[in-house]
Amino acid sequence: MKRNVVIGCFLFVVTVCFSQAYFFVRFSDKGNPCAYTVENPCDFLSNRAIERRVAHGIVIDSTDFPVHAAYLDAIQSLGLTLKHTSRWLNGATFLATDTSVMAQVRALPFVVYTQCTKKLSGGKRKISDKLAFTKGNHGTATTQIEMLRIDSLHALNFKGDNIHIAVIDAGFYKLDTNPGFERFRSNGQLLGVRDFVGDSIDIYKADAHGMHVLSTIVGYLPENYMGSAPNASCWLLRTEDVASETLLEIDNWVAAVEFADSAGVDIITSSLGYSTFDDASTNFSYADMNGRTVRNSIVATMAARKGILVLNSAGNEGNKPWRYITTPADADSILTVGSVGASCSPSPFSSFGPSSDGRIKPDVCAMGGMTALINADGYTFSGNGTSFSTPIMAGAVACLWQALPQLSCIEIANLVRQNSSQSEYPDSIMGYGIPDMVRAYYGASSQLSRTETGVISVYPNPATDVVSIVVPAGAVKITITDLFGREIWRSTVGGTCTINCSEWSQGIYFVTVTANHKRLVSKIIKK
Repeated sequence: MKRNVVIGCFLFVVTVCFSQAYFFVRFSDKGNPCAYTVENPCDFLSNRAIERRVAHGIVIDSTDFPVHAAYLDAIQSLGLTLKHTSRWLNGATFLATDTSVMAQVRALPFVVYTQCTKKLSGGKRKISDKLAFTKGNHGTATTQIEMLRIDSLHALNFKGDNIHIAVIDAGFYKLDTNPGFERFRSNGQLLGVRDFVGDSIDIYKADAHGMHVLSTIVGYLPENYMGSAPNASCWLLRTEDVASETLLEIDNWVAAVEFADSAGVDIITSSLGYSTFDDASTNFSYADMNGRTVRNSIVATMAARKGILVLNSAGNEGNKPWRYITTPADADSILTVGSVGASCSPSPFSSFGPSSDGRIKPDVCAMGGMTALINADGYTFSGNGTSFSTPIMAGAVACLWQALPQLSCIEIANLVRQNSSQSEYPDSIMGYGIPDMVRAYYGASSQLSRTETGVISVYPNPATDVVSIVVPAGAVKITITDLFGREIWRSTVGGTCTINCSEWSQGIYFVTVTANHKRLVSKIIKK
């Protein structure tokens, strides 16, 4: 399945013949010796990506190292063209103009396996796939915002400020001129665009689906429409080729997620899902929906482990033969979002869980039935699909995370689940239910005020010979670790302590303060 939106399509089918194919190639290691070390993360990660890991106590490890350049060169020397690389999967996607050369690729000592992800020879190809929504002015986004009580967070001035969101989709038609995004553009909230499809189509002339999705987050029409996180900043990442459905789009998705990580985003929202393809021999089964089989599900989980809050739509298969969630909605540690209508009843099209290994899916639900959107001309209209419930939820968690920046992405996701309408009796239709974002905020704020009565202050920072750490009063546990996760110093104190760091190696260190099962994390930079 493609974009998780209920649409009408006009399809024109032609037969096109080529003699090329894309392949994903996985490598055995990252070079021996490896060109990178965890002591120098600035060589391969942005400052914001490093800061996110430090803030949440996430150890930088070899999965963050780039793919070994010599391996890429060796394969390209056989005549293949590089399309994507994946640090986390330690592999790359190549275009082979002569598929017979893949026997030589597979024989290379550092190649673990290869998989064809898109054949460009024979078969039928979809040329156009157009939305058929009814255009019209359906008022504001009030119902979908108030359903999650996001309006209460907005009233407290939590509107997604300083939260970076990557929106992964099929295209962002006319977003560069649409009046519904004028505020977004003029305020400098557009962080940039990237096209991982690579078919030379202007991202602003490609499919409109991503523009509709983004409108639910940052869209703004004075007195008429406001998205769920109007002050958030966004990367726009195109991965979906609407002309076909192949495994290559999964590789595109993986590349976009790893780019988003390197750019230091806080949240990824994706309204895409996959189960069946143009080449039926590559179709997935429900058994594959276990979060550990398909590449994009594995990478979605890894993104969560790297401190990114990932949201993916459950899919629109509920009233179709497939019925279940699609990948990467099956990933562990992410928020999979289903759909309800204005009455808070499940939408019939919303995909069912659980994952094939029995985990609760979807996690939560938001309004995906008759959702208020902004069209290409800057007017409001309505559409159906988990494509729209997901970004509404992404904006909601952006506001919540702005309000509770000391929490990790896993803690924010758990907080959302725990403060949803079915938190005590989750099911395979609505998961934990419809979140109450203001209850989540006040409940967490109250708990934090009781258990974390201060913040960590570290000075001087960067440090040379000594460093002082000021922590909340009372007996608290302080642990200092290096980037390998090795413990450097430990004590149980309260107030201020001064530590001799003159013999520490240069680099970044984590300071973790634990009290009453709650945690604060900061960093020390040793010069």
